[in-house]
Amino acid sequence: MDLQTAREALLSFLSEPLSETDGIFSRFSQLPGAVYVEGKKPNQRYLFVPGKNENPVLLTAHVDTVWDKNYKGVDRPADFDIKESYVVSKREKVGIGADDRAGCAALWLLRDSGNSLLLIDGEENSHIGASFLTKNRKLLKRINDHAFIMSFDLWGKDGYMFHAVKNPKCFADLLDSAGYNRHKEDGGSDIFYLCKKAAGVNVSIGYQNEHKATETVSIEDFYHCVCLAENLLKSVDRKYKIPILIRIYKFIRHRIALIVKPIIRKIKKRT
Repeated sequence: MDLQTAREALLSFLSEPLSETDGIFSRFSQLPGAVYVEGKKPNQRYLFVPGKNENPVLLTAHVDTVWDKNYKGVDRPADFDIKESYVVSKREKVGIGADDRAGCAALWLLRDSGNSLLLIDGEENSHIGASFLTKNRKLLKRINDHAFIMSFDLWGKDGYMFHAVKNPKCFADLLDSAGYNRHKEDGGSDIFYLCKKAAGVNVSIGYQNEHKATETVSIEDFYHCVCLAENLLKSVDRKYKIPILIRIYKFIRHRIALIVKPIIRKIKKRT
């Protein structure tokens, strides 16, 4: 992969309407083995493409932007310009949707790497798609049998965040040795819903000022991010799992919540 190929992919995905996700799902649905699942409510959908590697990583990105018509009620076509290798918005109040169309472009560039792909809708509105996916126990189990989960959804050019996923130290060491730098934890992520057993991380994909009209993405930084991930993926030879004691604790806490929450709801209704 060269810079020109990365540039073309990035601009192609940024050209998709900000308010719709159909076009992106349609592209990936043509890949061999692609499985598309849609729920009854808006943004309840995802697409999974199984990898062929012996020990594949799950590469994921979310397809929606904060300007999705299901959130804003308005259709927004793409409208951007390129200034000194930076993609910028032409509008005063609307950004370019690089969060997370840049992530989708990265998955497209890595589609032949032998790793699995997962596109998720509804991330910007309480992680609708990821929450919906967790109801598919069979797929969730399959996802957590991957080497780890890597989400291309973070600002900057070489950062990573765990977003409350309790990963083992060896996983952080892997990322550090690959040239990534850990950022201070902030906000939420789909990996919090997906990572039941497998380790998970969000990595940079070249954008800045997400969710704002001043949002930009550096074409060169985007290319650097994809190359960084590509090199890391070549070195994966084992599975990285959340420590067993933490998984047991989360399981027990979940079971207790299933019992306690209905009781609390009944008490509130009576009062």
